[in-house]
Amino acid sequence: MIRHAYNRLASVVASVIWTEDRTRARAPWRIVVPLIPALAIAVGVMFLVGDALSIPALIFVSQLTLAVTVFVLFAASTRYLDRGRSIWEYGLRFDRRWGSDLVAGFLIGIVAVAVPYVVGIAMGWFEISAVLSPGPVGLWVGVVVIILAYLCTGFWEELFFRGVLMVNAAEGLRRRLSPRSAIAGVLILQAVIFGVIHVEQWTAQAPHPAFVTTWILSGFVFGLLYLLANDLALPIGVHAAGNAAGASLFSEHPPADGGMSVIVLVDPLSQSMLLGHGGLMMISSNLIVGVLGVLWLWVSRDSGLDLWTHPAFFVGERDPREP
Repeated sequence: MIRHAYNRLASVVASVIWTEDRTRARAPWRIVVPLIPALAIAVGVMFLVGDALSIPALIFVSQLTLAVTVFVLFAASTRYLDRGRSIWEYGLRFDRRWGSDLVAGFLIGIVAVAVPYVVGIAMGWFEISAVLSPGPVGLWVGVVVIILAYLCTGFWEELFFRGVLMVNAAEGLRRRLSPRSAIAGVLILQAVIFGVIHVEQWTAQAPHPAFVTTWILSGFVFGLLYLLANDLALPIGVHAAGNAAGASLFSEHPPADGGMSVIVLVDPLSQSMLLGHGGLMMISSNLIVGVLGVLWLWVSRDSGLDLWTHPAFFVGERDPREP
């Protein structure tokens, strides 16, 4: 009797964790299990070294830690929890096209931040209060450190949110929806999660809670580019450049306040709430990223663009016994 109850309980637990053929963990476990220790390690590193580093160096160390741990732990999880899929299938490669997409994305991200501010200055919404303002580690060292830090941010956030989250969530949804409906649904779902996960930014800096929609829009644009590009290079590039340019190319925060070097320091002349963090400037940047990103893919791809062909979304439909 006891043994029967134990076997029954073990079977129920196993069915919650594993798919029917017991070869792969279910989608929620593949998403969450590697992420928790990665975040814990990053928090531990920040706790150990936080008091000894300047803000740019602390951002770099924390984001580098996250980039390494997220990659290593998800690479391990795909091997042991997700047989049949490799982490490279999420959209990581080392070839010429991937590198071109990364560089193009970085340039697009810089343009997307710069254009709204240039327009804002021309319209009289901002004035340039300083140029080339160094932070605690010097101007150009500070800029380089921030670029490297946000490259790490772009790498791990895109690998997780666009790669791991979108692919595995879509695979789970395909049990109830058609493949296209699942992909469309997860595009929206991950955008909402991406926006909500940035709650600390919009509660601390944005002038109105409704501006969380700006980060939701960012997630939607990054996800759209991921689907159209069939890899992570373009969204990594635009994500990294957008963060770096928003911190050090044009900034409303003096280095004394934020600790980061600023190339062009601006002051808002208008009191409009829309010009605050997460408002019109960031919304415009997101839209520019979307337009220029799609244009780049349309020009650089020999074949037409398709939202539904990313190979990672269909790995789960292969026989896991196949090589």
